[in-house]
Amino acid sequence: MKIRRRISILLIWSILLLCGCSNGEVDLAAAAPVKSTVICNDTFRITCTSGQYEYNSKEIQKEDPFNFELQLEYIGEEPSVTIWRSESIGGIEMLYANRESVLPLVIGDTRGSTELKKGEVYTIYTWTGSSEYEHVGGFSCGNYIAFACVDFGYGEDGEESVRCVLEMPFVIV
Repeated sequence: MKIRRRISILLIWSILLLCGCSNGEVDLAAAAPVKSTVICNDTFRITCTSGQYEYNSKEIQKEDPFNFELQLEYIGEEPSVTIWRSESIGGIEMLYANRESVLPLVIGDTRGSTELKKGEVYTIYTWTGSSEYEHVGGFSCGNYIAFACVDFGYGEDGEESVRCVLEMPFVIV
């Protein structure tokens, strides 16, 4: 019984000591970029990046709270490929941790085409979260998900299709 008590006291002191060593602040300048990549059909590399995983609620600017980029790169065999798309190839929306949308992503239905050259990175979308910030009047601390989706066709008449999603969790502290 005494050994368990001593171990418990030792664990409590260790936890208190570890908590006391941290001042609770996050050095955002030292935060490493976060990246999620998917290869589709051995032909396209789709990447979502963010400057960081953790955002300080006191430092969020309403005009530009976040910076996520959704990029597409053709990695197939031909020198280039034509993709067929709606108004937008894809986008990013913000989800609460319970997977409920903060502000739904709207992608138009106008058809168009874009030629992608092999090895060139094409930025599909840059998401800052400013619309969501405006809609909800700021962000509360918590866990969120940047939900990126891509949808387009390729080939002669767009007969091949690419539909994929990438999820990047992030935290507001």
